[in-house]
Amino acid sequence: MILIGEMFGFSRRFEERPLIYPVLYKSVLFGVLVVLFGVLERLVEGLIHKEGLAGGIRRMAELGADEFAARMLILVVAFIPFFAFGEVGRVLGMKKLAQMFFATRDAAHVAEVSR
Repeated sequence: MILIGEMFGFSRRFEERPLIYPVLYKSVLFGVLVVLFGVLERLVEGLIHKEGLAGGIRRMAELGADEFAARMLILVVAFIPFFAFGEVGRVLGMKKLAQMFFATRDAAHVAEVSR
């Protein structure tokens, strides 16, 4: 889902604003896209199992609005750190981000001082 959204340029909005804006925008946007494709999956599943679209809709209705909202909230919250790391990497550079996480503190300090 994320690759498809990035391919169509959905995620490029708010890139020049403070990092919180693109992170929250992408989290909500891709949360909604994942839920929509989940709905589409249920509808196709109903067709495949010869229950028709009504069978797929019935399966979604069995979950209830609270369950649906909870799943959406979990998706959005789970996407926040994912997109936060991506945005920090975009701003700092992925090499610098990887160095911050995977280099020893002494090596990172030496690299910073040598700049």
